[in-house]
Amino acid sequence: MTIIKKYQLISFFLIAYAISWILWLPMLFLKEEAVVANTIFLLAGGFGPMISGIIVSRLAFGKQGILDYKTRIFMWRVGLKNYLGALLIPILIYVLAYGVYLILGGSPMDFSKTPSILVYPLSLVFVCLLGGGLEEPGWRGFALPRLQNRYNPILSSVVLGVVWVFWHLPLFLSQGTSQSGLHFGWYLLNGIGLSIIFTLLHNRSGGSALIAIILHGGVNAPSSWYPFQGNINGFLGQINPYAPITIATWIIVLILIGIWKPDLKRKHPFELQSGTRFSL
Repeated sequence: MTIIKKYQLISFFLIAYAISWILWLPMLFLKEEAVVANTIFLLAGGFGPMISGIIVSRLAFGKQGILDYKTRIFMWRVGLKNYLGALLIPILIYVLAYGVYLILGGSPMDFSKTPSILVYPLSLVFVCLLGGGLEEPGWRGFALPRLQNRYNPILSSVVLGVVWVFWHLPLFLSQGTSQSGLHFGWYLLNGIGLSIIFTLLHNRSGGSALIAIILHGGVNAPSSWYPFQGNINGFLGQINPYAPITIATWIIVLILIGIWKPDLKRKHPFELQSGTRFSL
């Protein structure tokens, strides 16, 4: 498997897309009422990036590649500040987004009709394990280190953010998914901003995919407490409700860069435990 070892990142992206899109393909033809079938295909497809990371790691580096992959997933001694960042940054994004939503003229949300806030921890755990969190061993555990071995953190984040967002494309075309009613342009800009946040926290934690899993869970879990439905009819005219989320994400990006002052110009090379450098 010399070709896969030489082109690890490209192989990873192709396999991840193939696994997920094949599993999501039936959803394009299922009706929204087919909840059980849609849910099974949706959740199964979400494991595509992680499975792809396992496949490419094994084919490229054998048992050593799998060991390194597992090490990044279970790298938990990364400091309390990184855990707090993964848990609190998504909440800050949503709180700020709701403020922007109201400023732009959005109608106040009736929180009496939303789930109890006590449900949030359960929602967070579910998303970390099934609702998107386990994409991260692939995206940030496998792909990001290889990108940063060649490019600076910002360019690496933009590339991965674009690939990450377009990987969701079948979900925009399927009925009943959380992406089906979203504006793709705002979603793309938000995905790139989130990708930068993931990279900043990834580098601060020394490359822990576990932190990325928690952060991803935090990004998805609060969605029940934000008004995604309907356009904002404010003083600027009609605005998609995903716009405040995107604006808030980029504000947080700038704040984190200002507070953490990361080196955004140099590469952040990571190595396998055997000392072998990652490759594209």
